[in-house]
Amino acid sequence: MEVDTIDKLTSHSVYDYDGNEKTPLYAKNDNDKTVLKLIIGFCMVFCIGLLIILLIHIHYGPHQLVPHGNVASDDAQCSKYGTDMLKIGGNAVDAAITTALCNSVVLPHLSGLGGNGVMIIYDHRTGIGKTIDFGAAYSLNSSIGVPGFLIGLYYANMKYGILPWKTLVEPSINLAKTGIIVTKSLRDSIIELSTTKLIKDKNLKDWSDTVLNVSRDQVIAVPNGLIDTLTLIYRHGPIEFYKEMSKELELYLKPDDVTGYQPFILPMLKQNIMNYSILTSNKGTGGPILIDILSKINNTNNMDTVSLLNGIKSRQF
Repeated sequence: MEVDTIDKLTSHSVYDYDGNEKTPLYAKNDNDKTVLKLIIGFCMVFCIGLLIILLIHIHYGPHQLVPHGNVASDDAQCSKYGTDMLKIGGNAVDAAITTALCNSVVLPHLSGLGGNGVMIIYDHRTGIGKTIDFGAAYSLNSSIGVPGFLIGLYYANMKYGILPWKTLVEPSINLAKTGIIVTKSLRDSIIELSTTKLIKDKNLKDWSDTVLNVSRDQVIAVPNGLIDTLTLIYRHGPIEFYKEMSKELELYLKPDDVTGYQPFILPMLKQNIMNYSILTSNKGTGGPILIDILSKINNTNNMDTVSLLNGIKSRQF
């Protein structure tokens, strides 16, 4: 191609030609340019809006369950029940409640419906944690307290859970109907309790005798009335349980103290020790003691640490 021809072709501006799909913004038709600008503007607004919605969902939306979510507890079956709650869309609070209720069935000597407890709930997105303290509340008799186990779990479910209360209780009822395994820990506890002659209830005494008369790892029925109690809790929540208790223990506890029991809600304790963030429960529990012990260990030399740990072994909590 001759040089003059090339000069003629390259000397024209793009503005001298009608725009096409390669140069739509240079079209001479103002309507075409306006439509294109509207399309570009709409796409930009749509993308920005979608990004904002996504960020809001990530920050305020429900936690996402990873495929390997799991629960650890003192009993494998109870851990499985807790994991099942995660699989059907529950959160960590739902899993913990289901597992705790299950443990009260299979480990009645360690964790029962008449017990107490404490729960720490931590939101990793906000960095804020709460301590739900459902310890015993004493009334007329300083040796008998209002058990906070059920009302504490119920409060946690209503405030922080996702799944319905009935869904969390149902696995424990099914397990109670099939029976529980007699473990060495259960037998040892009943043997120790039998020597104190504190078992006055006939049904409980008969069940304790059954535990002692069978071999380890054998499946036996749960104590009489436990399935009925769990069913009552399943249908009506723990309130009915406390109403029935107030009638049975009116000589020892004020009815209003029983039916009006509420857990204590306190901030979570957080302390940085040895390059770790320690998250634990607040006053009235073992949390402050744990922080104190770890702080002392962190501020002592090796020999002092050994001496301190030896002293901890004999400390009563």
